[in-house]
Amino acid sequence: MLVVCTLSCKKGLETHPAWDTNILAPLLQSSLSIDDLLTDSLIVTNNDSSISLVFSNPLFDFSLTDQVINIPDTTLTASFSLQNLNLANQSIIYPLSLGQMCQQLGIVGIFIIAANGSTFPIPEIINIATGDNEINATEFFQSADLESGFIDLTLKNELPIVISNMVFQVRNKIDQQILTQDTFVNLLPQQTQVKTIDLSGKHVEGTLIATILDLDSPGGNVLIDTSNSIIITLTAHDLVVNTATAVFPAQNIIEQDQETKYNLSGGAQLDELRIKSGTLLVNLKSTIPQQSHLEFSLPSAIDAFGNTIFVSEDLPAAPAGGTSDLTKTFDLTGYSFNLTGLSGAEYNTYSTHLVVSIDSTGELVTISKEDSVNINYTLQNIVPEYVHGYLGQQILTIEPSQTPFEVFKNVVSGTLGLEQADVTFSIVNGIGVSGQISLHDLTSMNTLTSNTVALTWDLLNAPLNIDPAAYYPFTPSYTTFELNNSNSNFKTLIENFPDQLLYSLDIVINPFGNISNYQDFAYDTSTLSVNLNLSVPLSFIANDLVLQDTFDFSLGSPEEGDPLIKEGTFNIIADNGFPFSASFQLYFYDDQMNFLDSLFTSTNNIAAALLNDACLVSEKSNTMLTFDIDENKMNRLRSSKNVIVRSKFNTTPTPPCTYLKIYNNNLLDIKLTGSFIYYSGF
Repeated sequence: MLVVCTLSCKKGLETHPAWDTNILAPLLQSSLSIDDLLTDSLIVTNNDSSISLVFSNPLFDFSLTDQVINIPDTTLTASFSLQNLNLANQSIIYPLSLGQMCQQLGIVGIFIIAANGSTFPIPEIINIATGDNEINATEFFQSADLESGFIDLTLKNELPIVISNMVFQVRNKIDQQILTQDTFVNLLPQQTQVKTIDLSGKHVEGTLIATILDLDSPGGNVLIDTSNSIIITLTAHDLVVNTATAVFPAQNIIEQDQETKYNLSGGAQLDELRIKSGTLLVNLKSTIPQQSHLEFSLPSAIDAFGNTIFVSEDLPAAPAGGTSDLTKTFDLTGYSFNLTGLSGAEYNTYSTHLVVSIDSTGELVTISKEDSVNINYTLQNIVPEYVHGYLGQQILTIEPSQTPFEVFKNVVSGTLGLEQADVTFSIVNGIGVSGQISLHDLTSMNTLTSNTVALTWDLLNAPLNIDPAAYYPFTPSYTTFELNNSNSNFKTLIENFPDQLLYSLDIVINPFGNISNYQDFAYDTSTLSVNLNLSVPLSFIANDLVLQDTFDFSLGSPEEGDPLIKEGTFNIIADNGFPFSASFQLYFYDDQMNFLDSLFTSTNNIAAALLNDACLVSEKSNTMLTFDIDENKMNRLRSSKNVIVRSKFNTTPTPPCTYLKIYNNNLLDIKLTGSFIYYSGF
């Protein structure tokens, strides 16, 4: 690369307007090494001081979030019917007095009533029935269809006579369904007997009819008190209803743990998921026609402070035939999900806890076990930060793709014969899974020449095993495979001067199944990258190898009074210590890349250094190039803003010096001198 420099005279020189002065002066002196011809980062010095070109080119990489585990936007619906719909335990006491019974005993009853307050011989009573007696329970319920429940029917005999036999019936007033019919025997005065009635599956009305179907007593000479009674107590308990119009007590009508299971790609089974970003949308719909209170929690998810997601809200009563709604949104950033379910032994499973309760309002309301609370959980835009478990068995097929290859981006034309090219096909695995990679195709493409060269390699299409990253401390695994002159044609690929690489490959995650026993892991920063690492010793044959690069350029705008170079003759004196000859040209352009001029008007050549029998430089060659710049050309150069430097290199293979090496002590000494007219101008 040639650097052109303009020397301005110091302001301290005495000048006069419009004077021209002939000056003979050195303008530039420099030494160029291989570092000046190639990018520094590509240069490595070998043990013998020879130079190698090294380059690492990423071929393909993928991350946890875009390939391994994808948490799709998902809406999961859980429906909770009323598990327990209970009526309050209630007792109804109904006294059936002697006077009431006597009114239904005909002439005997009249005599007994008349003897009230005195001793009277009550005759034997046989097969006496009473009429219907209403028992009003509508204060507690109007009707109920019972799933289960009991009534304890208690009879206490406060009559002065023994009841030897009594058949007692309780039935609904409207539909006349018999709830119970029981027989009590030998009920002595002041004695109590209890019968328990199973109401499972029965419809119970708020108004009941109690009837004594048969009453038998041996009678007796007793003091008559018509206020003495048979005390009938109906105690309803443990009433679980399917539906009822009732005054419901305060109770939890739903109390349930629910598990939700994810289906993840590749059969992945995760026990932990940490979320980098995402949203949980909870929508609840209730058909309960009474205001209810809802407590919803997601115990499987905790934030960085150990807090779970918890909702405590009142749901208004649902309108007839409709629903009441509640929607809550939660930012899941930073939450960790335990995906082992309620048992702690599941995968992909999180649990929720729901409690729906009602308060006692003292008002009649119809509630059915068919009423329900529906919950929609919508997980949106979930980006995992960390996953753990078994990441599944997946095949990632990378269809023919291409990636830039910039090692030879400045090569315009010519050929380069390399003595050797060593390449490692390396995989850096930052994901805690084992894998396999199969490279099916790798083709170098030179888009300038449209020439392509496909790779041949012993391991092409073969499955290559990849070790997992280590968990603690986190350490990526490194796996490399060598391509060299003996097992591949990679040297030919390089000699094509590709600027694009075309490839196709497969990557298999967990090819041997769950061999980690659920210890796979990955972070959001985890990647698996495939790279080509190139090492080319600069031992080559060059034939019209042209390199080109573009640079900003400016000769500057001198201030008033500063001198200018008007025209002159310039000399480039080159002492070349490289084993190749070189010629070059500079093309000047304005800021719109319109061509203005070139530096040389004829071809030039810097001779190669002389070599000894060991193919090492024994003596630099000396070349002087002369070129003239007139005033018009100088003005054009002064207007330029960009310069393209094009260099052409050639070697002269002479056995045994066929391939010529470059060493770190090879130098090209450049000296620029000039005899020019100096114009003061002002």
